[in-house]
Amino acid sequence: MLLVSSALACSPAPNSPPAVRLVDYGVIRPVGPFVHHPDSSTAAGFTTSGPGNSIFEQRTTKVPATRGTAFGIRYRIEHIRPGQSVIVEEIIRHPPITKPDGTVVSEERTRDRVTSDTGSIDQKFFYRLVQPYEVVPGDWSLAVAVDGVTAIDQHFTVRAPG
Repeated sequence: MLLVSSALACSPAPNSPPAVRLVDYGVIRPVGPFVHHPDSSTAAGFTTSGPGNSIFEQRTTKVPATRGTAFGIRYRIEHIRPGQSVIVEEIIRHPPITKPDGTVVSEERTRDRVTSDTGSIDQKFFYRLVQPYEVVPGDWSLAVAVDGVTAIDQHFTVRAPG
């Protein structure tokens, strides 16, 4: 009886929410190729997607405010029924960034419907300081919401090197 109860406890209950956990965070070395997707609501004017080969080089919440630096999180969504889709929203909050056209951005969001065939989804989500005007010191946050519920809110301090 104990074995059966244990096995049942591991199976997601019908209509139970997925579980989301932070797997890694810190400074990242981006490894492409990356595809740019125009998005005027972001500070850089685009978002990117890639094969997921980027490497976490240093687990830290202290990030140098240097052009080219990338930082982010790796997370896993579990307990999804095979074939079930979830809405994943990735949210970046940062100090105000003034774009060349004068628009000020302090939050960026992407939202995707993702389906799992295996019961889990592994994702990397990071920000790269590409443009000079994006190099803004202060508190940055990378958050993940699944089906409208915020599950991760990882903060980073972007600061002058040294």
